[in-house]
Amino acid sequence: IMHATAWPEQVDVEPGEVATFTVTVTNTSNVIDAYRVQVFGIDPTWVTTMPAQLSLFPGDVDTMSVRIALPVDFPSSRRRLALTVRSENDPTEFTLADAELGVNPVSQLGVSVDPPMFQGGRRAHFDVVISNTGNATVMATPVALDPEALAEFEFMPPQVDVPAGQTRIVHAVAKGGRSWIGNPRARTFTLGAEPDGAAEQRVERPAVFIQRPRIGRWLLSLLGLLAAAAVFSLVLSRAFDSVVDEATVDGALLESALSDGAADDAGIPVDPATINGAVVTLSTGAGVPGIQAELYEADDTNVVFASAVTDGDGKYSFGGLATGTYKLRFTGAGFTPVWYEAGPTPDAATEVEVEAGTDPLQLADMVIGGRPGAMSGVVVATDPSGAVASLVVEGLIDASTPALVAQVEVSADGTFAFESVPSPADYVLRVEKVGFARENRRISLGAGEALTDIEVRLRPDDGVISGVISDSFGPLGGATVVATDGTVTIETVSLTVDDGRGTYALRNLAVPGRYTVTVTRDGYASESRNVVLDGPFAPTVDIRLSSSVGSVAGTTNRADGTPLSGVTVQVSGAGFDGSTTSISQGGPEGRFFLESIPIPGSYTLTFTKPGFATRVLLVELDPRLGTANADGVVVALTEGVSVLTGSVTDRFGNPIARAVVQLSDGTTTFEQLSADAPPGQFAFTGLPPGSYTVTASRQGSRNTVIPLNLQAGGFRTVTLQLGEQAAISGRVLVGSILGGVTPNSPPASGYEVRLFLSSEFPNGDEIATATTGADGEFQFLPVDGNVSYVVAVYLEELAANNEAVDSLQVLSQESAAVVLSRPLVVGVVAQ
Repeated sequence: IMHATAWPEQVDVEPGEVATFTVTVTNTSNVIDAYRVQVFGIDPTWVTTMPAQLSLFPGDVDTMSVRIALPVDFPSSRRRLALTVRSENDPTEFTLADAELGVNPVSQLGVSVDPPMFQGGRRAHFDVVISNTGNATVMATPVALDPEALAEFEFMPPQVDVPAGQTRIVHAVAKGGRSWIGNPRARTFTLGAEPDGAAEQRVERPAVFIQRPRIGRWLLSLLGLLAAAAVFSLVLSRAFDSVVDEATVDGALLESALSDGAADDAGIPVDPATINGAVVTLSTGAGVPGIQAELYEADDTNVVFASAVTDGDGKYSFGGLATGTYKLRFTGAGFTPVWYEAGPTPDAATEVEVEAGTDPLQLADMVIGGRPGAMSGVVVATDPSGAVASLVVEGLIDASTPALVAQVEVSADGTFAFESVPSPADYVLRVEKVGFARENRRISLGAGEALTDIEVRLRPDDGVISGVISDSFGPLGGATVVATDGTVTIETVSLTVDDGRGTYALRNLAVPGRYTVTVTRDGYASESRNVVLDGPFAPTVDIRLSSSVGSVAGTTNRADGTPLSGVTVQVSGAGFDGSTTSISQGGPEGRFFLESIPIPGSYTLTFTKPGFATRVLLVELDPRLGTANADGVVVALTEGVSVLTGSVTDRFGNPIARAVVQLSDGTTTFEQLSADAPPGQFAFTGLPPGSYTVTASRQGSRNTVIPLNLQAGGFRTVTLQLGEQAAISGRVLVGSILGGVTPNSPPASGYEVRLFLSSEFPNGDEIATATTGADGEFQFLPVDGNVSYVVAVYLEELAANNEAVDSLQVLSQESAAVVLSRPLVVGVVAQ
């Protein structure tokens, strides 16, 4: 019934741009139809069509623009798209138009240097952090630019692959000659990276190497500073002794100043009291905002002690009060002044006792009534005489309050008036006259407010809406049909008798008017129509209801096609969860049926039976697609389940306990730890047959992955071998004052060594600590692989202040033990 083509067949765009296709649609049917386009193979939220729908006469041809807005991080790729054109008259009819979308690769590197400044001796260590914000993997080459050409640079590794959206770290070492004596010298250069050798796309960041001389000036002036400090400390000690003697305060005077009596004499409450409350209306019980609450001392009601204003919920509060007796008065525009709790004068007010040091006092709600209000207006009709106007309260505060507040007859000229109406309140003004539809108006009357110029127009009640309610099987009785124009509601039920089944008629509707007709019935989705009554004709509105529930039915079989009973069928999705069991007697064996499933919706069917592999199916129940009842589901269960056992070992065959073992079929992943006893063992049971990957991992080791196929009822054993864990080791030596360390420098035993992430050093938390042995050696095992760390050594008296004696940056490697490039030194500044 249609023909569709897409042009161009191929579109290449950059990420973040919009790809546009033109779809040409031809209506080859003999009826008017409308068509929509869906794009499969891409996120539907990225797709817009202009126009959203094409309406075509038979034989007509028109085009639709399909725009695909790609996100800026969309990966470089080529993919086939299916542009589906679907008929609105018959959603089961559709045609496909193929197109290809190409997203070009974009190289975009970002670089940062950590740390941006390094202070040291002969060598400086930096981490060049290379990030790829493009959409394709980039081979990045680290570079260094030194304008003075006085430093040498080494990068580890010399090149690195950076996948899209990820970050890689290259360790850079800068070396240069140093002076014997003088001030520290700053060497400034830039570190960066370029993609795939493209120098024009190079990105750089500045770095500074502050190189210390071999002998610093601080050593020459140290003795002089120590002597000056000794003299200065002696002078300060004598001066402070004199100040303390003269600043001594009499203890009795201090005690007198802080005594309770002093606080009482000052009139300041030590632990003040608080009063909380709320003001509500007499008519509705709702909180009243903007009411002035005044607090008086009980023996003086002429002077306001404190005041407050109620908030949006009608609540007020007085704080900082001393022990005493108080009275409260409430005033507000349109409200009669009243004293707490319901007194017209101060003498009739209820006294409120408060005591300092107690919990806040919560008073009962203060109920106030507004001054009477009024409302008046006019009824517009050919002859308004005989009409009656009523003032009604819809929701009753309590059973003793009548719904009808007031009622008056409309005069011959159509005017009406209500005097002394309780306020504030919400009312419904109802105007009625024989031969006319009842008119309702909602009125909100403020406190003491007088509303005028209210106009109510009466309309004849001779309007009729009629029609037939049906479903897919024919006329449907017992459906509730409701028509409303927002103020008046008329209700009826479609006939259930054979003669006239499904027919309905809504009468006594005001004309002219615009109505919403809504049809409801148990087991069906509700339907609504908008109907306009503007003349003597009775419009016919036929409404067809769609079932709101569906069903799933089918047969469960063995792999050889013979029926299998006793299979549990679980249906879940769209807020529904139900189950049944395929039958073994009383009907065809293996048959199952589950009804009363809400539609439309997507549901997951799970078939389970002990000794058989579990099967999962997806079904779409949608009456618009003709699939409200899925009654042809056939599923075959494979008898027998598989077992996978094995062990995790190192390269020497020694078992490894507590390694993570994962088994995945691409959809579901099972995970467990290798056992402590028997060590290194694991087992997965009750597995459906199929293709799997089993992965073993532990900290610092490269993952081991093995693909395998499990047969029904099969038993498989595998051995997963992991490499050694990543480790960092080194030595700490004692250096001399002038010469640093030599081959004869003694080991430093008993020193604390800490391991930090580079980004956390020196003020962050360490990851691990170690103590040097008699040979000065230490080791951190295990650590994560391919991570930049800092190893620092501390003296006991400086460790609490995070003052390291010496430190060194190191990059760990997976399944390898890394030894520090030089020993850490105690006794002199690091060289």
